[in-house]
Amino acid sequence: MTNHASSLQECEAIAGALRDSWSLGVDPISCVTDVLEEHHIHVLEMDTERALDGVAAVARDDSGAIRAAAVMSRRGLPGDRQRLSLVHELGHLVMQDAPGVDGEKAAFRFGAAFLAPADLVRRDVGASRRRVALGELILLKRRYGMSIQSLVYRLRDLGIISEGGATALWKQINARGWKTEEPEPLARERPQWARRAALRAIAEGSLTVDEAEIMIGVRPEGPHPPETTDRRDLMKLPPSERNHRLRSDALRARDDYVEDQEWATLLGGDLLPDG
Repeated sequence: MTNHASSLQECEAIAGALRDSWSLGVDPISCVTDVLEEHHIHVLEMDTERALDGVAAVARDDSGAIRAAAVMSRRGLPGDRQRLSLVHELGHLVMQDAPGVDGEKAAFRFGAAFLAPADLVRRDVGASRRRVALGELILLKRRYGMSIQSLVYRLRDLGIISEGGATALWKQINARGWKTEEPEPLARERPQWARRAALRAIAEGSLTVDEAEIMIGVRPEGPHPPETTDRRDLMKLPPSERNHRLRSDALRARDDYVEDQEWATLLGGDLLPDG
């Protein structure tokens, strides 16, 4: 899916069409990396200079056909910036630069629309507002998984607040020092594909643990690294997301046991009901 965005407004439509084709519904996306990896886009982390948050790349065969695609974010970014960086790079993958349109602005607009669809934002915030409080922006940050600063841009771009309203918010953000460090930072999402590939290669004897660490940038963990590592962070999640994480961890643990027939027999052959 490659599109020419002839205007920044058209980026909104392209983002919406991709969400529709991926059957994402209209609600906020709980985990961007899961969505990308489910649609065969590799998500990687990289060590790079501070000015560069992300990169998109494709691998082509000898005929020029795309065989793989990846989006990369800088290691250590807060979760809100990581998420926007990944969908920003997704924008570079699915859109081609058009004459007269700034490619970076187009990718940012695409990414913001992908995370926070216009109709949903207007339903949550209103079609037009004279003033938006900082406390409301913090709540919106939790809901959409976007930084407060990117939300100010989003509300301005959608015409919900005026340029003057955005300027007033920027002054408040700068006065509180939030431009460099926002309150309530979101946890980073953890890409799984590269870890799974590295662990598989280790299990098959194709890589050593040290070689895998070089390849993915971190020391490979156990055979099925849990998504949920901190009880306090877990309890902050909405109940549906919390149950999803716990079930995911349990399913990963089950794979370790059912591969061992002795354990499988002791546990009755299964740990969790299907469905």
